Amino acid sequence: MNKKSLRVLFVVMTVALFAACGNNAKEGNGNTAAVATDKTANSPVAANIVYVNNDTLINGYLLFKELEGKYREKAEKVQSELESRTRSLERKAADYQEKVTKGLVTRAQALEIEQGLQTDQQSLLQYRDQVMTDLAEEEQVMFNNIWHNIIEYLNKYNEEKGYDMILNNNGATNTILVGNPALDITKEVMEGLNKEYTANQKSK
Repeated sequence: MNKKSLRVLFVVMTVALFAACGNNAKEGNGNTAAVATDKTANSPVAANIVYVNNDTLINGYLLFKELEGKYREKAEKVQSELESRTRSLERKAADYQEKVTKGLVTRAQALEIEQGLQTDQQSLLQYRDQVMTDLAEEEQVMFNNIWHNIIEYLNKYNEEKGYDMILNNNGATNTILVGNPALDITKEVMEGLNKEYTANQKSK
């Protein structure tokens, strides 16, 4: 299971923090208000907007590296166990076939062995389905935790910065088609996230 597959669910996620802004219009007659509203709707609004690159941010986040390492280790153990059980079942099936071919078992014995093989196969399939479900759930929870931490940090970060909007930009589903690189705050956010993560680890 490679790193790319671990980010499949995360790729579809976007991060956007919206802050209410604007001035209250002075009261006037109905026609004047309607004209003002129409002009406002068709006029560009200056906004303080920046963005982060999702993939870059996640790849550099120390929490992601820690959790991904643990998840990968568990997934590899599960894969190893599945392969071991599969090989064991294949050996039993080959031994059964050899005995039947050489006439070393009675029909009753062959039937009993065959039923045992079918039970083992069903057990293996159930085990595979269960561990795959567990891994998928654990993966989702992992990304939920990462995402929660990022959003929590961005909320605190934006209290100081005061941006009107923080957009997400990644390689698969670009929210931003064209953007000024000067508006990319990915590195700054990543450094802040990792600084906070390191401080939390030391305080444990």
